[in-house]
Amino acid sequence: EIDADKVMIAAYREFGIINGKKWGEIKTAKESLRAQSSKSGFLAFQQELQAYSDEYAQKDFHYCPHIDAIKELGATAEEIRFFCQDVLSAGDYGNMEPHPCVKLEFKKQIGAGDDCCEYCVTRVK
Repeated sequence: EIDADKVMIAAYREFGIINGKKWGEIKTAKESLRAQSSKSGFLAFQQELQAYSDEYAQKDFHYCPHIDAIKELGATAEEIRFFCQDVLSAGDYGNMEPHPCVKLEFKKQIGAGDDCCEYCVTRVK
């Protein structure tokens, strides 16, 4: 029997890794955040830059179209949390796998019921 959840998580992680490899060599938090960011992302997710240095970089997402879509489909709070933290985030963490000099952490997530997502990157020494 196929576990669809595991398949989706693995697919998002692999997609993230493939995209992360396209970033080139990342050495700082600032470089990582810049590589992961785009004008369309800032507009669609209503992102706001909070910190931008070599050691620590953060942007906040004030809207998530993915979460709105799954809510419209009638997902429960538990399903929304799972989709956000386990499926979608697998791609974000996958982006970082090719770059051992940086670490990603979500301090808040809309899918967990928070008011925003805090996408925080720290340089690892």
